Amino acid sequence: EDTLLEVFLDRVTETREHVWNAGSGRVERVDRLAYEGLVLEERRAPPSDPERSAELVAVAARAAGAAGLFGGDRAESWLARVAFLRRACPELGLPGVDLIALTELLPELCVRAWSFEDLRSAVPGAIRARLDAAQRRALEVDAPERVTVPSGRSHALVWSLDGPPHLEVKMQELFGCGDTPTVCRGRVRVVLHLLAPNGRAQQVTDDLRGFWERTWPDVRKELRGRYPRHPWPEDPWTAPPTARAAPRR
Repeated sequence: EDTLLEVFLDRVTETREHVWNAGSGRVERVDRLAYEGLVLEERRAPPSDPERSAELVAVAARAAGAAGLFGGDRAESWLARVAFLRRACPELGLPGVDLIALTELLPELCVRAWSFEDLRSAVPGAIRARLDAAQRRALEVDAPERVTVPSGRSHALVWSLDGPPHLEVKMQELFGCGDTPTVCRGRVRVVLHLLAPNGRAQQVTDDLRGFWERTWPDVRKELRGRYPRHPWPEDPWTAPPTARAAPRR
């Protein structure tokens, strides 16, 4: 290398290009020093050309499909809320957030994007900018992030792109309540994952009243011996809702 640089310096070239690194999911700048076809030195660095980087991210996203555009729990949950409310309440006129709709937004989404992570983080903002005040208000009211249960505690709703939202909650927190929580202007029942004291779902249902009337006696019989510090009343309708267990003696 030293000899080539000393004797044939006029035939040594320096090049700089931006490439997509599929392994890391991001654009990299590659600086090369070469003698004809022989690479003498190669350095990788953060990208320095925003326009070229945006082009490369867009091409990679189109090839990757959903894997490039969707990701990140919080962003994906927000998109799921929009998508589900759009299906359940078409009168709201919410924008589409499926793969086709987001692919059409790629030129906008890829501005200042260097990676799939940048691209995914830009999606909610781009969709939010398309919502008017009434649509934003409907999203908060009719597709909320959290709901308050009879115990007084607030729990996160789990939204997904594949189905209705579900709520993970201890069954004792719902004592006295027969109405399954609903979203989307009362049109969709939330799927309840009713948790045993060990935090595992003992029952999955969207019919809370039916659970108390038909399933509770068997659940009570099965669990009260294993978890004696938790309330297991014969009549769940009159028991006060609670998230607490009795203190140890």
